[in-house]
Amino acid sequence: MKIRLAGGVVASGRHAWIARPSGPVRLVDQADAPPGAAAALGPGGASDADVEQAVLELTRLVADGGTVAAGAGVDLGAGFRSARLD
Repeated sequence: MKIRLAGGVVASGRHAWIARPSGPVRLVDQADAPPGAAAALGPGGASDADVEQAVLELTRLVADGGTVAAGAGVDLGAGFRSARLD
């Protein structure tokens, strides 16, 4: 699956997760999250624990710097990076 990020960048070969009250949700397509949403990009085979930790770090980043900060490609650990959806 290809995820379109802010600025028109396409992230292929990576998967995206967003934070939801029930826990991390893997995006199936762009329609699963609003434009501009913060996402954690990482390997498709990541463990549940790695996904949860990356999304927790993403949530902290957004709490401190706002959603725009997610677009900076911050290292979230375990091969994950922050991003913003287009």
